[in-house]
Amino acid sequence: MKFLHSPKDDNSVFHKGEVFAQNTLGLASTIAKNTQGFIRPFMPKQHRDFFASGPFMMLGLLDATGHPVALPIWGVEGFVQSPSETRLVLSLAPSSRHLIETQLDLDCRQGSKFGLVGVELATRRRNRLNGVIGHRCDELFQLDVEQSFGNCPQYIHKRQTLAEQQSTEGSVATFSQLEYRYGLPTDVSSTITNADTFYIASRHNRLGNHAKEGIDVSHRGGKPGFIHVENSQLLIPDFSGNKFFNTLGNIQLDSRVGLCFIDDITGTLFILKGKAEILWDTATLPNYEGAERFLRIDVNHTYIVRGAYPYRHTISEYSKSVERTGAWSAL
Repeated sequence: MKFLHSPKDDNSVFHKGEVFAQNTLGLASTIAKNTQGFIRPFMPKQHRDFFASGPFMMLGLLDATGHPVALPIWGVEGFVQSPSETRLVLSLAPSSRHLIETQLDLDCRQGSKFGLVGVELATRRRNRLNGVIGHRCDELFQLDVEQSFGNCPQYIHKRQTLAEQQSTEGSVATFSQLEYRYGLPTDVSSTITNADTFYIASRHNRLGNHAKEGIDVSHRGGKPGFIHVENSQLLIPDFSGNKFFNTLGNIQLDSRVGLCFIDDITGTLFILKGKAEILWDTATLPNYEGAERFLRIDVNHTYIVRGAYPYRHTISEYSKSVERTGAWSAL
């Protein structure tokens, strides 16, 4: 693997993996010019208001081995506060904390890196940020922002979000059993084969002091069935997006990824860990309309969480963007 490097790289908001992906497609100079001031070390007011308004967000953390994991977090109404433009404070529901700390044993110590994406499914808005955990005190998580930026709403399907179960105190108290499976079991494969949305967490190979050396979590969407599943391997078309290549850039440096699928009807979470490879040469693969490249992911571990996630997401409208994409032909 050869990366293009220049003295200016250290001043860029993009790390060498992201620049490699941009260079591979001949876009690096254009993106660097067009994104000046777009990726900020602080949240503008509209982003602060946005994060504080949602019932859930998607978080990326590392497990004990350094593998990234994507999972939803939630709490009572107003569980996110933004006391400053560089800080969020989360008051998580007991079941959300239990999933993070006990069941998945994720690294949420002070000084640890995190990635976050807020998605307002009813309006298709989404904003992302990453940074470090500044402080922990019982249910309170203080998140200190290192990078903050908006994302286009492509491939986000409109969904209505309804609370399924809440205690009289307003916080979800159900502690569900977590099932662990090796690889990708067949009963989970059918869910993923029919999915139209998932979230993916990735990481820089070196979690250093620089803002761009961190964790990312992102949304991915397509037509139902856009993920091809064979045994424990996923083949996923990658469509045109914001051209930042945060996920692909991380994968270029570190192949470990974490995926999260949410069953909209039951609220069951399917949390996958695996290794990803970027397939830049689409000529060797079936013609999938709209795919600019593919991700091939070998799933090593699957965690199934039933009963804890308190929301149900009912689809009301598919994204117009997926109409420009195709379907799998026989492999």
